[in-house]
Amino acid sequence: MLIISRAGGVLSLSETLSNGSFVDLELQTHLGTVRGPAEMLAPVAYSEQPFRFLSLSECDERRLGRAFESGLYRNIDEEEWIEELRAAAQNWNLGPRSFSRPILLGLLTLGSICLAVYALHTHLFLR
Repeated sequence: MLIISRAGGVLSLSETLSNGSFVDLELQTHLGTVRGPAEMLAPVAYSEQPFRFLSLSECDERRLGRAFESGLYRNIDEEEWIEELRAAAQNWNLGPRSFSRPILLGLLTLGSICLAVYALHTHLFLR
């Protein structure tokens, strides 16, 4: 699997590399080869690891941009989700009113569940 963006992408690897590793990457797209130094980022799954290009020649940068725009290497659903998340984050107000009643009730419920599990564990296993 290969997903690309204008600055990097995600590779499917048999074995992931250390976060921050520098590699010389060569990608084969339907428009030709893109070559350049890249930094490997933290793996997102057992065999999937994102990367970012450090620098590309002008020709490779154009080729990567055209390949990205073609949509063959894009995860459109994921991109839409990311854009929605960005828009929500820009509109998110962290003022004093953001700690609303539903959040407080959720935290109280979670605390009650944790307390009940602890009490049950103590009762069953520490006799």
